[in-house]
Amino acid sequence: MIDSEPEIGEKVKDNEFSLHDIRMKEIPTENVKHFSGWRHYDAEDHLTVLKVGDKFLKLDPLEGENQPRYIQAGTEDDIASPVHGGMGTIKKMKDQKTDRLVAAKTLRVDSIDISTFLEGRVLAKFQHPNVVTVYDFAISNPDNPKKRKLYIITEWLEGITLADWLDKDHKLKEIAKVMDQVAKGIEHINKHGYVYGDLKPMNVMVNGPERVKLVDLGIAYPLDRKGKAEGMGINTFGYAPPEQENGKLSLQTDVFSYAAVLYEVFVNEDTAGFPVMIMPERDKFAEGKVELIPIKKAYVEVFSSHPEEHSLLSDILRKALSEKPETRHSSISELNGEVQKVFSRLAKG
Repeated sequence: MIDSEPEIGEKVKDNEFSLHDIRMKEIPTENVKHFSGWRHYDAEDHLTVLKVGDKFLKLDPLEGENQPRYIQAGTEDDIASPVHGGMGTIKKMKDQKTDRLVAAKTLRVDSIDISTFLEGRVLAKFQHPNVVTVYDFAISNPDNPKKRKLYIITEWLEGITLADWLDKDHKLKEIAKVMDQVAKGIEHINKHGYVYGDLKPMNVMVNGPERVKLVDLGIAYPLDRKGKAEGMGINTFGYAPPEQENGKLSLQTDVFSYAAVLYEVFVNEDTAGFPVMIMPERDKFAEGKVELIPIKKAYVEVFSSHPEEHSLLSDILRKALSEKPETRHSSISELNGEVQKVFSRLAKG
């Protein structure tokens, strides 16, 4: 249940959680006094600074804005949500300027490259039906720089995670639609020069088979001219390919993760979002020690009557789950195209 919300422009109580607009301005390196983790301070010891590559950006509340931009949309129980991605704390907020609900997510900048998040201003331009919309960044504690936290502001999504969606069995045509939208979202990010880098069921929001969105864009990695990326971010065991553990990424990173999710769709009985329980069997399959992917009870009948498609899907996933990135599909588009053809053949049969 949502508590009554303050009117737009109404003063927010001091004990309520709120966020403020920010401005970022580059400052000379010599003006940076010291740093602790991602936090840097200037000579006055009260201005928080971000280090982005070789540059230092001063992060302050937007001048002339005394009232917060974002306020709580309900009680503490209402605003804490696990469904907008697995990294950081999510809060349901109200944008006082637009009157819309948004999700505010803390950025764990101590463990990843803050420059990736600042590139969110580029990500905000993606505007794709299968990618969460990034609006802006905001800060808490504007009057206390040492306690400030940086938040990324995105659209608020209703629905459940793909992990929860997979708790139930679904028709193959519904699975095909969901996975097609997942692939299209990743393809869009890839086309804009990024590796999504953390595809897993918890990072996909589903509001029916027709409305699927990727969330948690925070650790997307920019590709260089050779189509490679580097970054020691947060790698989710079971979905991240082997090379990602060493900070090496490419388009084939997303190919592997997509295949890992799809493998789980058909194999997993009750471990959605926790692939550790099926990892040994998947490794044997990827290595060729098991010819066909094992199929969960709900889909045994359809694959039993379509042995050719079972074999074809197995070959596709084995290639995509290859330990060596160069032997995987060249893109998520190529992989999804092959997968959708199998779904189409199953539907006709």
